[in-house]
Amino acid sequence: MSAASDSHEPRKHLIYTPALGRHSRSSATVVVRHRKLDPCDVIAVDGLNVTARPLTVLDAAADLGIAVIDSALLTGVVTLPELVAAHRRYPRRRGIGAVARFLALLESGARSEAERVVVALFRKARITGWVANHPVGG
Repeated sequence: MSAASDSHEPRKHLIYTPALGRHSRSSATVVVRHRKLDPCDVIAVDGLNVTARPLTVLDAAADLGIAVIDSALLTGVVTLPELVAAHRRYPRRRGIGAVARFLALLESGARSEAERVVVALFRKARITGWVANHPVGG
């Protein structure tokens, strides 16, 4: 196994620039997109400006699917209200349709695909009175 296969390095890096202009073009390992970012969605990590977690999760989910959101919610990296707020700040961004569908699926409180299947079964069977992710035993 090579060192490269052990790495958690993404296959592509997503770079945002505030406006069209003399910026580098996309390449095999870099995707350049143009979007004006709200200051609350930009944080500095080791002196490098990066997008804050909620927006990063949404952008990754647009490309990789709802599992990214599930994982981020289950590990506590982000909260659903943070994701919804970031989603609303960029109404015309790439992938908004898919992300809107993902967030709608989460309205029930289900935080995984398995939970969403159970929610759908309960609704189909008209079972009421349940609460997704209700704390039990302390």
